[in-house]
Amino acid sequence: MHKIFKKLLGITACKIRIAETYLAPLVLLAIRLHVGLVFWRSGMTKFANLDSARTLFEYEYLPLWQENHVKTILGLDISFPVPDAGFASMSATMAELTFAPLLMIGLGSRAAAFGIFMLALTVDMFVYPGMIEHDYWFLTMAVIIALGPGKISADYFIRKKWMPQNGNISCKS
Repeated sequence: MHKIFKKLLGITACKIRIAETYLAPLVLLAIRLHVGLVFWRSGMTKFANLDSARTLFEYEYLPLWQENHVKTILGLDISFPVPDAGFASMSATMAELTFAPLLMIGLGSRAAAFGIFMLALTVDMFVYPGMIEHDYWFLTMAVIIALGPGKISADYFIRKKWMPQNGNISCKS
């Protein structure tokens, strides 16, 4: 019985190593590409016609924001300001066109994932509350923030090439 148990542990350890070495980097890449493409396409749609983007914000997004701008947090009603349509459309466009490619190539991935997380949070809180798609963005970006972009990323190659290995940097203060 002990021999069988040892054999099963060996097989399990091998499968875990394979998953961590080959599957995890591919999954993290797929997450980055999927969400990055969603936000890139959104940004490019706005960028292609900035006047239409402003109109979209002015007549659809911001009226919904106006309806949802008061949030109850810890029993207190907090009123969040409704931004100007020009500022909101331009900043959303620039954020999408900045964070999405960074996320897809894996450069500054955690910061890019945080930026997309915050964009999604803003949309979820003020424009289209409760859409399940936002929850997927939150979860996938939380994975990138927590685990990093994986081995198939610019961050990984930069870290391997220019950062000291094997604890040469102390994290003690």
